[in-house]
Amino acid sequence: MKKIIRILLGYIIAAITIGMLIPFMIVSMFLGKRRKNAFNMWVSCLFTPLINKVGQLVNS
Repeated sequence: MKKIIRILLGYIIAAITIGMLIPFMIVSMFLGKRRKNAFNMWVSCLFTPLINKVGQLVNS
């Protein structure tokens, strides 16, 4: 039972962060391709720890 709750929590956290990222993605599309590199770096810096956290939640 606890494992199910943990998995659900992981998915909820991931959904919230993706929901927060969507506006930034739209803005970056409007800004054009010059800013794309900075945006990709920002996303990778933000996503890598997040994915690790969700992975830990699901595995534990």
